[in-house]
Amino acid sequence: MKKIISVLMVLAMMTGLLCTMPLTASAATEGDYSYFYVDANLNTVFNESEATGVKIWDYNGSTSTLTIPATLGGKPVVYIESMTFHDCNTLKNVTIPGGVKKIGSSAFSKCSLLEKVTISSGVQEIENGVFRNCVLLNSVSIPSTVKTISSYMFEGAVSLKSIKIPSSITTISDYAFYQTGLTAVTIPNSVKVLGKSAFYDCASLKTVKIGSGVKVIDEYTFRGTAITTLAVPGTVQTINNNAFYNCKKLKTLTIEDGVKTIGKYAFYNCDAVTKITVAKSVTTLGDSAFPYVFKETIPVYCYKGSAAYKWFVAENAGWSTFDPYKISLLDPIKSIKLNKTSATKGVGQTLTLKVTFDPKNTAYKTITWKSSKTSVATVDKNGKVKAIKAGKATITAKTVNGKTAKCVVTVKAKPTKIKLSKSVTLKKGAKYSTSVKFTPSNAHTERTYKSSKPSVAKVDKNGKVTAVKAGTATITVKTYNGKTSKITITVKK
Repeated sequence: MKKIISVLMVLAMMTGLLCTMPLTASAATEGDYSYFYVDANLNTVFNESEATGVKIWDYNGSTSTLTIPATLGGKPVVYIESMTFHDCNTLKNVTIPGGVKKIGSSAFSKCSLLEKVTISSGVQEIENGVFRNCVLLNSVSIPSTVKTISSYMFEGAVSLKSIKIPSSITTISDYAFYQTGLTAVTIPNSVKVLGKSAFYDCASLKTVKIGSGVKVIDEYTFRGTAITTLAVPGTVQTINNNAFYNCKKLKTLTIEDGVKTIGKYAFYNCDAVTKITVAKSVTTLGDSAFPYVFKETIPVYCYKGSAAYKWFVAENAGWSTFDPYKISLLDPIKSIKLNKTSATKGVGQTLTLKVTFDPKNTAYKTITWKSSKTSVATVDKNGKVKAIKAGKATITAKTVNGKTAKCVVTVKAKPTKIKLSKSVTLKKGAKYSTSVKFTPSNAHTERTYKSSKPSVAKVDKNGKVTAVKAGTATITVKTYNGKTSKITITVKK
């Protein structure tokens, strides 16, 4: 009896031990695939009867063009497990059916020959690093059922030149496109989160359009890209530290109204910049927020008294040998003046009008020029006036905000003949005022005088002769159009 009881006790102990041991599922296989059964939450289940789908766990095929099967073991394929196709060096073209809900981390990473991936509508989640270091990948379609581009998803995809980010995407995670070959990218308005280093070291990325949903451009997001022209929209409120650091090809930078904070080194080391414009909405600027190029001056445009203005002024004050920034103001122009309010010219002559602005270092120096009578005088885009025929014309300069200044130009006829007063004899030291007669009488009287021997008799700009020493000299008067007349001055001791 005791033996029987002992046996029963051992069996009971073994039964209890078995009940406490974890059960494990073994992978099923079909063709080149190994898979597990999963429930509606994509958790592995042991009994096929409890499964709503399967996850692919391993692949042993060698084809170059692959369409992931819609079903395995009679169940829909809903999940591609992490690392499933990692380092598969035969794949070139992959199609993922819409029944797949989730693609696990690094599922296709380091597929060195993979060129094209088609992800069908229905896929909802693509985890970190799925296409990491797929160096030949050049075509990927992201369906509108996906909301997040995960961290490191395309890291090292140097052949990926373009990608369409669907309007379903709300998050582009850290390092999502790190060191890819993108040349241009449009971030849709749906994106709310733009992660750190998302486009870090995309060395060919020249064009970026940032959608209205992005409020923060995080640290290193576009560091080391090839952006040439950048307008940060006013819907962005914060540009964090180092966001565009080392963008060596950036030339034109505009911070639009609405941006409030620019962090430390945000645009530092962007040495090719030739123009910076900063809205007055910016209230905080970190140390070395903008680039400077030693012994070269960068034109900057901002509002007087703004945080940006004070920042640039302070930076200039820190240098004794040169100003790193030439500041122009975006404030509205108060008034303008011309260097002449009236002028008289002869037919065929020209005159260049120059504008003085208030404030003098305004950014809005574009002027529209207009003549009231183009038959009398014309004016070009640079303020150069040309006299056409006798009469009067008003030349008007106008700023972009409507401020004006005027110059009345009187045009007179060309002289056809000129007669200088008679020749005379003078004693040394004596003076003689010449007179000139013009034909026609309404001719322009502008002229110049010259003495053949200033050591004998000199003449000033008004035709007044001074006898210097004994001898003879010829005084010539010449009109603006080349007509001349001469007299002889004889000087006696």
